[in-house]
Amino acid sequence: MNNDPQLTQEVTKKLEGYPKLDASHLRVVASKAGYVTLSGYVRHFAEKVDAISIAKSVKGVQSVLDDIEVVPPGQEVPKGRDTAYDFGDGSDGGAESSGE
Repeated sequence: MNNDPQLTQEVTKKLEGYPKLDASHLRVVASKAGYVTLSGYVRHFAEKVDAISIAKSVKGVQSVLDDIEVVPPGQEVPKGRDTAYDFGDGSDGGAESSGE
């Protein structure tokens, strides 16, 4: 997949700016064709719905693939899903460091 760092950043920024959503455990990957994958976890189903809706609202997004788990408060996060960048296979899902 040909990643689009700018679109990834725009979607991430919009998710992080939404006050009813804890986006700290979400991972965004966008392609140059406008396909966005959301992964990680949230604590409430409404957050999952909001995250998908917010991502779809960003200019340039053509489609959103939902790989978000809902892990209710008080329930342990499944091993390997405790950070947005841990895909359980030793990779970071293709994340690039911005150097900031």
